[in-house]
Amino acid sequence: DPVSPYISLLFWLAGWFGLGFFCLTSSHSLFPAVLNLASNALITTNATCGEKGREMYCKLVEHVPGQPARNPQCRICDQRSRVPHQRHPITNAIDGKNTWWQSPSIQNGIEYHYVTITLDLQQIFQIAYVIVKAANSPRPGNWILERSLDGVDYQPWQYYAITDSECLTRYNIYPRPGTPSYIKDDEVICTSYYSKIHPLENGEIHTSLINGRPSADDPSRELLEFTSARFIRLRFQRIRTLNADLMMFAHKDPAEIDPIVTRRYYYSIKDISVGGMCICSGHAKACPLDPVTNKSVCQCEHNTCGETCDQCCPGFHQKPWHAGTLLHKHECEPCNCHGKTEECYYDQGVADRNESLNIHGEYLGGGVCVNCSGYTSGINCETCLDGYFRPKGVLPDNPDPCQPCSCDPNGSLNDTCVKDEKHVEGDLLPGFCHCKTGYAGESCDRCALGYTGYPDCLPCNCSLEGSENDDPCIGPCICKEHVEGENCDRCKPGFFNLQQNNPEGCEECFCSGKTNICTHSAFTYRSIEDMNGWYLTDLPGLIRVIPMEERFDGRQQLSISNVAAQKVLPQLYYWSAPSSYLGNKVSTSLFEEIEDDRIIHLKPSEEHTEEVVLKPESFSVHGTDVPVSRREFMTILANVKRILIRATYSNGMNAIYRMIKLTLPLISHLLLRLRSVHSHSTRKKNFLGKCWYFYSFGKYVCCVCKHQIQQNFKNGIFKNPIPSSSCWPRHRRVNGTIFGGVCAPCTCFGHADECDDITGACLNCKHNTGGAYCDRCLPGFYGDATKGTAEDCQLCACPLNIPSNNFSPTCHFDRHRGLMCDECPAGYVGPRCERCAEGYFGQPLIPGGSCQPCQCNDNLDFSVPGSCDSLSGACLICKPGTTGQYCERCADGYFGDALHARNCQPCHCHMNGSFSEICDSRTGQCKCKANVIGRRCDICKPNYFWAPEKLFCIPCGCSALGSVSLQCDMLGRCICKSGFMGRRCEISRQVPKLQENAGSSQQIRVPPRRWGTSSASGCPRGAYRPAALPGTFGLQSPQGCVPCNCNSFGSKSFDCDGDGQCYCQPGVTGKKCDRCAHGFYNFEEGGCTPCECSRFGNNCDPISGRCICPPNTVGEMCDKCAPNHWGHNIVSGCKPCECSLIGALSSQCDLNTGCCFCRPEFSGDKCSECRLGYWNYPHCVACQCFPAGTDPQSCDTEGKCSCIDHSGQCSCKVNVEGVHCDRCKSGTFGLSARNPLGCSSCYCFGLTTQCSEARGLIRVWVTLKPEQMILPLVDEKLQRSTLSGIAFQPPEIVANIEQVMQDLRSEPVYWRLPEQFEGRKLTAYGGKLKYAIYFEAREETGFTTYFPQVIIRGGPPTNTRIIVRHMAAPLIGQLTRHEIEMTEADFTWKPYGDDSRPSRTVSREDFMNVLYDVHYILIKATHGNIMRQSRISEISLEVAESGPVSGMAPQAYLIEKCDCPLGYSGLSCESCSPGFYRLPSPPVGGTPAQSLGTCAVCQCHGHSTMCDSETSICQDCQHNTAGHHCERCAPGFYGIVQGNPDDCRPCACPLPISSNNFSPTCVAEGPSDYRCTACPPGYEGQYCQRCSSGYTGNPQIPGGSCQACECDPYGSVPVPCDPVSGQCTCKPGFTGWKCAGCEHRHARHGTQCLSCDDECTGLLLNDLDRLNQMILSVNLSGPLPAPYKMLHGFENMTQELKHLLSPQRAPERFLQLARENLDTLVTEMDELLTRATKVTADGEQTRQDAERTNDRAKSLGQFVKGILQAAEAANEDAIKLNETLRTQDKMLEKSLPELQSEVEAMVTEMRNRDLSMQEKIAQDELKNAGDLLDKVKKLFGEPSKKNEDLKNEVRDKLANYQSKVDDAQDLLREAASKIWEADRLSAVNQKNMTMLEKRKQAVEDGRQDVEKALQEGNDILNEATKLANNISIAVEIQPMSDQLKDKIDDLSQEIRDRMLPEKVLQAENHAGQLNESSAVLDGILIEAKNLSFNATRAFNAYTNIKDYTEEAERVAKEAKALANEAMQSVRKIE
Repeated sequence: DPVSPYISLLFWLAGWFGLGFFCLTSSHSLFPAVLNLASNALITTNATCGEKGREMYCKLVEHVPGQPARNPQCRICDQRSRVPHQRHPITNAIDGKNTWWQSPSIQNGIEYHYVTITLDLQQIFQIAYVIVKAANSPRPGNWILERSLDGVDYQPWQYYAITDSECLTRYNIYPRPGTPSYIKDDEVICTSYYSKIHPLENGEIHTSLINGRPSADDPSRELLEFTSARFIRLRFQRIRTLNADLMMFAHKDPAEIDPIVTRRYYYSIKDISVGGMCICSGHAKACPLDPVTNKSVCQCEHNTCGETCDQCCPGFHQKPWHAGTLLHKHECEPCNCHGKTEECYYDQGVADRNESLNIHGEYLGGGVCVNCSGYTSGINCETCLDGYFRPKGVLPDNPDPCQPCSCDPNGSLNDTCVKDEKHVEGDLLPGFCHCKTGYAGESCDRCALGYTGYPDCLPCNCSLEGSENDDPCIGPCICKEHVEGENCDRCKPGFFNLQQNNPEGCEECFCSGKTNICTHSAFTYRSIEDMNGWYLTDLPGLIRVIPMEERFDGRQQLSISNVAAQKVLPQLYYWSAPSSYLGNKVSTSLFEEIEDDRIIHLKPSEEHTEEVVLKPESFSVHGTDVPVSRREFMTILANVKRILIRATYSNGMNAIYRMIKLTLPLISHLLLRLRSVHSHSTRKKNFLGKCWYFYSFGKYVCCVCKHQIQQNFKNGIFKNPIPSSSCWPRHRRVNGTIFGGVCAPCTCFGHADECDDITGACLNCKHNTGGAYCDRCLPGFYGDATKGTAEDCQLCACPLNIPSNNFSPTCHFDRHRGLMCDECPAGYVGPRCERCAEGYFGQPLIPGGSCQPCQCNDNLDFSVPGSCDSLSGACLICKPGTTGQYCERCADGYFGDALHARNCQPCHCHMNGSFSEICDSRTGQCKCKANVIGRRCDICKPNYFWAPEKLFCIPCGCSALGSVSLQCDMLGRCICKSGFMGRRCEISRQVPKLQENAGSSQQIRVPPRRWGTSSASGCPRGAYRPAALPGTFGLQSPQGCVPCNCNSFGSKSFDCDGDGQCYCQPGVTGKKCDRCAHGFYNFEEGGCTPCECSRFGNNCDPISGRCICPPNTVGEMCDKCAPNHWGHNIVSGCKPCECSLIGALSSQCDLNTGCCFCRPEFSGDKCSECRLGYWNYPHCVACQCFPAGTDPQSCDTEGKCSCIDHSGQCSCKVNVEGVHCDRCKSGTFGLSARNPLGCSSCYCFGLTTQCSEARGLIRVWVTLKPEQMILPLVDEKLQRSTLSGIAFQPPEIVANIEQVMQDLRSEPVYWRLPEQFEGRKLTAYGGKLKYAIYFEAREETGFTTYFPQVIIRGGPPTNTRIIVRHMAAPLIGQLTRHEIEMTEADFTWKPYGDDSRPSRTVSREDFMNVLYDVHYILIKATHGNIMRQSRISEISLEVAESGPVSGMAPQAYLIEKCDCPLGYSGLSCESCSPGFYRLPSPPVGGTPAQSLGTCAVCQCHGHSTMCDSETSICQDCQHNTAGHHCERCAPGFYGIVQGNPDDCRPCACPLPISSNNFSPTCVAEGPSDYRCTACPPGYEGQYCQRCSSGYTGNPQIPGGSCQACECDPYGSVPVPCDPVSGQCTCKPGFTGWKCAGCEHRHARHGTQCLSCDDECTGLLLNDLDRLNQMILSVNLSGPLPAPYKMLHGFENMTQELKHLLSPQRAPERFLQLARENLDTLVTEMDELLTRATKVTADGEQTRQDAERTNDRAKSLGQFVKGILQAAEAANEDAIKLNETLRTQDKMLEKSLPELQSEVEAMVTEMRNRDLSMQEKIAQDELKNAGDLLDKVKKLFGEPSKKNEDLKNEVRDKLANYQSKVDDAQDLLREAASKIWEADRLSAVNQKNMTMLEKRKQAVEDGRQDVEKALQEGNDILNEATKLANNISIAVEIQPMSDQLKDKIDDLSQEIRDRMLPEKVLQAENHAGQLNESSAVLDGILIEAKNLSFNATRAFNAYTNIKDYTEEAERVAKEAKALANEAMQSVRKIE
């Protein structure tokens, strides 16, 4: 069975399809078994061997050299033959037998490369694999595997090619190297994996269409479509040959091709297997073959039907049909029609509405039953037809559920009754008819209450709703309390809503207190049913628990486990309604302070539905039994804040409570459903009272109160009716007061028509606005919403304003940059998201366009702009090491997995041991040269060693006899046994003794070579083995021989030499001897005839022999070259110029040299190549190499750089990339010409490898401060320091070294730079440290000369290092300026402390680490021997800072800006970001970042985002927390800090308000309680909630406090006062709160109250009482009333006049104050004049001394700082003043009516007063004050103005002087800069001169080496000559004699004695060594040509050496041939 070798693949397929050798049936899909579909297919082909007659073919294996010789296996193919094995029809490829199909060989024509095989599977199958097995020929070379559904349109499955290059050239597809792999489900690849020449027979091709594709485990739709096929076609296009096709191209005539070659090339297929299965959509596990139709038929399961099980069977449409998958079987479910029908269909709309009941009792699916029987109808046949009903208790699945209705035709509306319980309305049960008005009864067969006279049923006189009559038709009408009218049919005024069930008949009007006239409204409202947002809470609402959401009976419900709830909630908890139930619910809802008292007793699992009628009498105030008034009820409904529904009804811990639904009809009922109950969503109710109504738009609507009617009523139509509980449109209630409140306009800026009555928040904002007041634009819009126009907010255009191209949800308008999009999604960049980011492609500016990720397998190099094409998405620049159309494979020179692991790494193939740098793309194995092994080809094979001079591994050659082993050491020396010596142990130390023979030695005669014997190459006569077959480009061919094809006329024989050159007759030439040579003509058998044209250079016509001019010559004597030719020669003529038509200026070249005259862009002898600096011949465009990034060795002196001709790629520096070398590689930055690497590596303290060069930075100078006149001198180790002997002599700092050494004692001595040169100096990188030094000494050189010039110490604490810089010593008495570039170049470093590691060059990482924290910078002060003086000046350090670029502030380069990870900031990530702090660094940091310590998130327990970056102490703790880490509550708050905003709650001691919070601190007690810890004296209790003994008051009410009793110690009893009222207990005779007063008729005497009722005083008091009684009894209400009012007025007037005439209000007083103010003003003016005089003097002094202007500028700065401080103080005062103004005045707490009455009284009083006298006095005072002011201005105004002018003049002159000083400093800096630049150029010139000297010396050394090499070559030549002579003597053999047979034994013995075979081998080896030496000398000669001035001598030496070597080799070969013939002769004789 051809499928049997692929059992493992079948097992895998079985896993993929869900079924292989067993079935998965329970929860998985069903799939048929995988079969070989080819065995039942119809197969055809367009060519078979033997169809046109007998033809011979041979196996290719016979033709392979090196195979053992066998009998020829050529066979006959004949389709008409009776012999079965001679027939090879196409059916043999699928019969499963060991026969095969075979195509005609290409002997019959090249067209038989193209053969097609087609398989018809006779129906569509899912194909898993195709396996093709070759027979007696190699596998096909180029071919295509194709598929088709109809046999007409074929699509490729896979391409196969002989080489990867042919994938591109033939099929235009990038090859997939190695084992075929796939990136997409429907990807078509090209592979050369199965087109190799080996094996020559029985090769196999495995094509898996599923394995390895992305969705192989769960096939996608694309994969299923890709693998579906009926027709399979194998389209062969090229036979795999041994390059025989190249021979065909060489011989255009097919007759010239040897047929023995071409008949070996044909196709042969032994077996074609197609693995696949039936397409049964995952719903069948078998598809047997139907013998009638010969097709496989699916046996559908899962209730599916159809040819491919692609639909549900009838009656099984509850769910939509889906194909089965590995995870879900998607079985079709039956519809639930309750047994009334078997037909149904699926309706998606029904499924979306959950209206279809499935067989499991759930509303899931969309099955709709049709043709219901038994008078049933409905989606599930669950209800009845019109006119029928299902009685209560009868289930829908009852056999006969529906019964006919019995409706009385007189009383019923129609013959339709209530169909079932689902349609129940009110009191109407199933079967009840719908009655007309006035009729009642189940069948409407009687009159209703209030009607009489069946069958007419007329209304009774008395209203049923408004009368109290038991029978409205009997007796007089008795109206209810609030009803009136003769028939009791209308409400009294002030009442509305006449209802039968209202005992009072009508409701009282509410109307918010504005009117008492109202009527009912009849509107239809929808119900609120919202199950989202519910939660469980306690009564205060402090805790929230989210319930579980689940579905039951198709509806959403909520549940909570009592165990889970009581972990955080108390025993009694509630359901809390979401926001949709809250707010303004005047027509509906509840409030948190009212409750409905009703007890519900639920049994376990009991269903319960509760209705709550929304009326005031249904509720009471929470916590009391006080009923709710109507006014309170309506006020609460205006702003509902909470609705709580009790959840707990059991004490069981395992209880589970569920909330099914809360229905809130917006008019009268609150319906709480604990189980699902069907109800209508709309009702009509007449319950809501409103004021007045009018007829408008066809219906009655309510209006507002009376006084508003006229404003809204026009033309009989009432507009905008508003209930009196609401305000007008665009108005709101002030302070939320409903009853008696005031309405004010809404603040909505014209963008809303209404706002919330209570909060004032705008509702339904328009014009794209939002916010509480429509004051901001909605997300997606921009503008100023407060302007009040409809165009305030415009749609964002990011980049277009259409939805498909608006990618940012928000935007804003920038004044400078216009519209700016805020949140461009991933993949979009630009101010308006208008272009795709790196790694994305698309056109977002085109409608419908977007940015999609580039499909490059995450292997793009995003550091390079344009890594993927922004329009097409083509992958352009893959990551280093990856390549391919989708960056899906490793590039040449790399190996690994580019798709999954993404670990492509360099091959690192050894340059000497491997053929190339390219290795196996998966394993990394390099292609090793001969005798080399190892993955990298870096190891010689055993018994081989590396010969460095030959650059390959050569055999050790150890003698098996003399060496210990065959392995040698690295130098090729063998280990010899005892008694042997030599490099290969081939020399024995024992000298053998020669045996002397008496007779003469036998001579051997060598027979002459005979014509026709095989050559040394092993080829037969007339053939040769070429070194490289034609077209193989020099690659060594291991294949067979090639015919010589010598011309029979011109050749001496049909043999040729090893190069294919035939042996020609005289006068004949050509490789095949097929034409006459020069000077000959008349080509014929035997040769050619000589010409007789000596004067024409022997040039004659090759046919006639007529003399002709040499080629390309002109003139009578043929002595000139023809145009466009050169190099005249009388024999050979002239050679064509062949100047390039594109590159040359003309076609004529130089007549002597042949060089063409080129255009500027071209070069070369023929102008056929681009000049240096140009590429892409013949276009030759400029390379455009960026000089800074290009390797200078590829550039000339003019700066032109070369590039690769075919690509334009310039030669980049190490860290540079790009075609033009214009960008840094990833991980580097700062492209610079001075950097030998091009770019600097990113340091970033090791935190990231991505950085760029910082922009916007300029170079500034750090210099000495003016006050830093001198610098200290220190020793090298900073153990001593001194200022002694150091002085400042401008502009230098001078040190007397003799005096300095008294303190420092040892040299060298260094200047230490001050503190501004220390610290963090990362921005100094790339800048310069500059200084000038001068010294005087006795001798110029001393031991200190070799110490470093500059020493810098720095780095983090755990990684401190010292770096030093050595420079050339300055000269004595000469000022030397140094500029040290602050880069790692030329710096070396040594470890700090006791580290003994040697010094090494400083790396960039080391240098940046030091600059992170510079500890000090030292500059050497001692340079020579016996120093006397040292000077330093011009010290500066360049650093970078932000600023604009200018002439004095150049741009800063070489400073990195890192892409820091989260938590790090700074240019080099050297700092922690806000919200992070630095952890302590480890003792030894492994990386730079570890040496600093990592940055960690601030540990502030979630209450602060900021902390100190070094100490980690949190800053600005929020949420009332405190502590270093916000770990505790702040004073005045309590709780446990756990990271939540509400961790700390305010202490209420006892109230949280400031006036009643008496303890500043408290502590938590228990999980939710606390105790106040600092109650002040007089307070006690846990919360300071009561007064202590001896104190009185109530601290628990706002404003209350505890006050000391303060009872009078003499009048009170010594007991505490009343704790509430403060009343003291008084002694007898005392009275008052504090017992400080005496009772009536008592008097105080000392400490006692004595009674006055004695005999004297008591009598007088009694008399006074009687007089008082008499006065009171007099009637004073007669015609002359007492003038109390007049007297009261006089009293008030007297008081006012007294006030006005008081001393404080007298005019004298005002004059005195004015005089005092005037004196003060005069004093101040005098002082001001004095100051002005002083300023004038200062100005004069300033003009004389310009140098002091800088100091005055500083003092001015200090003055400004003082002003700023004063301003800050004023600001603080203003803040305090604002706080004071914010303090509420308790007087404002009065009610509005009281304030209004007080204001009116004040206004009346002011109007009644006569102030004319005071007005006159005030006018006089005003006039006097004006005169006084004029006098002051006249006296002091003019001097003040003059002072001001003088001050301005002084200021201008100061500014002018400062400008001149600045200009002088700028000129000084510019001059210094030019001096520094001159010094730098001088140093560069000196360096160039040194380099030229070195190169000159190198050339001289090279010449000497060449001469030495030539001498060694002569020595080797002499040795080779001597060895050749020895070999000739050793192998000299005499011809054999006739008696050879008789003397065989003697000859054999003599050969053994002479050791002839060993010597021949030695000669062979030595000849090989000589040949290798010749190659080495060849290389030496090439060098000699370049270096030596005597080229002729070198060439002659080389020629002699080569000739001698070839001669030695020839001799060795002849010796070897003679030895071989001798050995063969010996073997034949033996």
